[in-house]
Amino acid sequence: CPPAIRECKALFDKHITGNREPAFSSARAVFHARHQQAGVLFSRHSTHVSNSLIMFYPAGSRTPVPRCIKYIFEDNECVQFTVQRHLPASPNVVDPFPHYPYFPARLYSKDLDPNHELVDPVKVLSHCARWHFSAQYVAVLVLTKVGSFSTPSNMFLMPILSGLDTVSLAVSLGAILSCAM
Repeated sequence: CPPAIRECKALFDKHITGNREPAFSSARAVFHARHQQAGVLFSRHSTHVSNSLIMFYPAGSRTPVPRCIKYIFEDNECVQFTVQRHLPASPNVVDPFPHYPYFPARLYSKDLDPNHELVDPVKVLSHCARWHFSAQYVAVLVLTKVGSFSTPSNMFLMPILSGLDTVSLAVSLGAILSCAM
């Protein structure tokens, strides 16, 4: 077997149910490069970085955490993502974004947790954008789905962000930060 397949097998063997049975009901899982859920396209990191960045609520948490989709697989017509979460920023680093309530960005470590988690695509909150803020940190901006204008920030940001790609977002974010400082 190629090394990538052995890595995937080790990852999947690690995720087991309480009765110690494999997490997959069949001996054969199908890997995908992309998956569309409710009109939203998700990709694994190696296919398209921007479409692999998602926000998801950890179990028992009220705060979504950014994650990166490492693998997309299907087992018995059930699609799941294998993701890695962004580690939190160091407690001694000042996050400049909470001062701007209508700009829902936060500072995180650029490093990803080495552990993988299984995520049901239905439970993904939204995509997010990631901008390299410094050598150790990234700014993560939640890109809430269009149509759920539950906060003033969404009404302000979504028309602007709907036409931007990651590079344009980084330039816009850099301009906002330089004005704020």
